[in-house]
Amino acid sequence: MPVRDTSAAADGSLDNGFKLHAGMDMKVQDYGCPGSDSPDVCHWLVADVDEAKAKCRGDHSCGAFVITKGTSDGDSKSVWLKMRDSRYAASYLSTVEASLSPDRNVDTYVVSYGSGTLAPVFGAKIIGESPKQSNKPRAFTDAAVSPALPAAQIDLTLSADTKFTHHAGKDFRAHDYECPKSMAPQGCAFEVKNVLEAEAICNEDTECGEFVIFHASGSNGLFTVWFKVKEYTNLQRNLVSNPELSTFALKDMGPRPKFKPLFNSAKFADFKPIVGADSGAWDGTGPWKGPPASSAIPADTERMEVVKAAMKHAWDGYVRHAWGQDELKPVSNRGANWLGMGASIIDALDTLWIMELKDEFKKARDWVAHSFNVNVNAMVSFFETTIRCLGGLISSYELSGDTVFLDKARVLGDKLLKAFTSPVGYPMAQINLATGNAAAPSWTSGSVILAEIGTVQLEFKALSYHTNDPKYHSIAHKVYNKLESITPANGLLPLFLQPNSGGFSGNQISLGAMGDSYYEYLIKLYLYTKRSEPQYLKMYKKSLAGILDHLIFESSPSGLTYIAEMNNNNPVHKMDHLACFVPGMLAVGAQDSPDPDRVMHTARGIAETCYQMYARQRSGVAPEFINFGGNDFSNGANHNLLRPEALEAMFVMFRYTGDPIYREWGWQMFLAFEQSCKTQSGYSGLTDVTQNAGSAPKDDTQQSFFLAETLKYAYLLFTDGNTISLDEYVLNTEAHPLKVHDPSEVIGAKKPAAAILKQAAPPQV
Repeated sequence: MPVRDTSAAADGSLDNGFKLHAGMDMKVQDYGCPGSDSPDVCHWLVADVDEAKAKCRGDHSCGAFVITKGTSDGDSKSVWLKMRDSRYAASYLSTVEASLSPDRNVDTYVVSYGSGTLAPVFGAKIIGESPKQSNKPRAFTDAAVSPALPAAQIDLTLSADTKFTHHAGKDFRAHDYECPKSMAPQGCAFEVKNVLEAEAICNEDTECGEFVIFHASGSNGLFTVWFKVKEYTNLQRNLVSNPELSTFALKDMGPRPKFKPLFNSAKFADFKPIVGADSGAWDGTGPWKGPPASSAIPADTERMEVVKAAMKHAWDGYVRHAWGQDELKPVSNRGANWLGMGASIIDALDTLWIMELKDEFKKARDWVAHSFNVNVNAMVSFFETTIRCLGGLISSYELSGDTVFLDKARVLGDKLLKAFTSPVGYPMAQINLATGNAAAPSWTSGSVILAEIGTVQLEFKALSYHTNDPKYHSIAHKVYNKLESITPANGLLPLFLQPNSGGFSGNQISLGAMGDSYYEYLIKLYLYTKRSEPQYLKMYKKSLAGILDHLIFESSPSGLTYIAEMNNNNPVHKMDHLACFVPGMLAVGAQDSPDPDRVMHTARGIAETCYQMYARQRSGVAPEFINFGGNDFSNGANHNLLRPEALEAMFVMFRYTGDPIYREWGWQMFLAFEQSCKTQSGYSGLTDVTQNAGSAPKDDTQQSFFLAETLKYAYLLFTDGNTISLDEYVLNTEAHPLKVHDPSEVIGAKKPAAAILKQAAPPQV
């Protein structure tokens, strides 16, 4: 049995600057150090506790150590040095004690100062970003771990012409960064004589936006200061009370973020700088006064051409290797089917038209005219067929005027109506277009899914408008009447419903997978009718209140806004990439919401989080979902399917604010797809986004929505504001634009079908 190390002090006592926690292990705060036998820990063999204390004193990163008790006095003992973990003295001891766990084989010693009170000991934690480099004048001295003398109190007076605002008694727990000679290996921390010296240092460093300083000095009479990187953020969200500290922050942080992400491409660095709206831009300061005029949004033709070239590369690869099939396998250079309807062709049509890829559009149009098959004798997804194929055909008809698209849409719509077979009018999830048989998939135990039954009404409403046949809208809209009647008081609907009774199955709520686009369509249907049908707005407002009151949270420590899920009425702190559609939904509905300013600030916050999902990956591409906790968030699933929702958020937020940051962020997202996902014949999803750009493994699938949505949003982000103006169009959940209609022309208007179906002139291609 191990025996006690005779050089140790009594438990709980202070011994030469350390407090002993006998029989306790500290399983956190490991760090690598030179000479250690492992890159992830700082491990040594020592003769006794005194040698371990000397090791800790000699390493400015050390705030504690764990040592084995040994079997006899002469044995070597293992010691693990632990990083200083806190930027504030008062709660450091309790923080350490909370991390201790019983282990009779080891003792833990924590750096301490007289009377059991810890003097400031520190160890910055980098906040999810890569290090930044800057020059600082003075590193910490060994006095930082010596027994404390009576501490001097700092004079907090700033210079007469200061650029900083003083936040007394506040700590700023975000935006640490590395700098040379810093005492903390993952932060920028030094000792200064006074606040004026810290102020001067921050002024000289273009990366510095804030600094945090202790009111009490160390035993050497100097004051500890942490410098923080300038970032595009809401400072107030990151301030926490601490009477021992003061935070000083620049009054003007400037218009753009300064954090260097793990991925930040310098490709096309010779392009002109990104610009925002010519007038009416809103950067989050003060109240939002509505979107800038479409005419105030300038085009960025250089970046438009780069995105257009990406679309042509993806399209050409599809044509060469997968023509007529649903999707391209861009690594193995073959096609694949899951709908059997040439989904990539239908999905790409309006993108080709908008980008003026005329030859490509004509080839796709001719395929639709002669080869598009709506008699697929297999079970296919009712929802995906509606949003991709029906929506794509109607949009292509509206943009081009070519009635071949409307003719095909009407035939397809008639077949899809046969899915509405449940007693309460819900459509079934799967349909055989050849036989009309419809069913629910086995994995849902017979239930239907909220997003799948509530995200088809826009397409069927548009089909009724263009054919002057109200049956499509009438049948699909009955679903909304039923959902409105059973919507809970908080406006949040569970994901699964019973097709026979119409009621809910379970109580899982999400604006990610299976729930997302139902909420999106409530406000888009209202806008589609030029605000003429208040039922949609009423339903949206009720859901919006529930979202804002129950699902919006902020991360620690950076205060990133995110939208959680809910299960059994408890929040689940997980966010899908799919939920990145929410900023766009909030923005388009802001003017019709009870509190537009709150809505837009929430939209800004979630949009920034979606950008961070990309920037914090070495590939530059976001994971499928993230879990919140710890250092803001961690990846929940490391794959990426070329999803569009984050670029959708950047596009819509730019149109509604004119703030150039969304073009900046969207450009980096696009470049990440370019550098991590591009193959010789197209673009592939990734199986591990944590790998470096260019080397992340690929899943060999170019999703059709990459052509329909991801590249379209990237392109529209850089067009002028009159291209697919959001005053004139709503985009369905597959990014197919549908033109809004005057209330007098909505369903029921007396308009001869012949006038609607009149053959249009062939498109100019």
